Amino acid sequence: MVPIRASLLRLVKHAATLEAGFLGETFGRPFGDPLPWFDPGGERRVDIRATANQSRELIIGLCGRVWAHSAATI
Repeated sequence: MVPIRASLLRLVKHAATLEAGFLGETFGRPFGDPLPWFDPGGERRVDIRATANQSRELIIGLCGRVWAHSAATI
């Protein structure tokens, strides 16, 4: 087995932000929250990290907003 440093919370954050960015770009409906990792000069791979100041509630809240945005887009 290869050790990984991924947690479920990090994967949830990553999946939510990819969904928000993909649907926003594809259908011309940008997601309302700033997603700095999509900026050309932004920090790389910050979408896959859950930082100390990002609580579980914050990331789950982001998921809820992404799901609502996706449903409205589709």
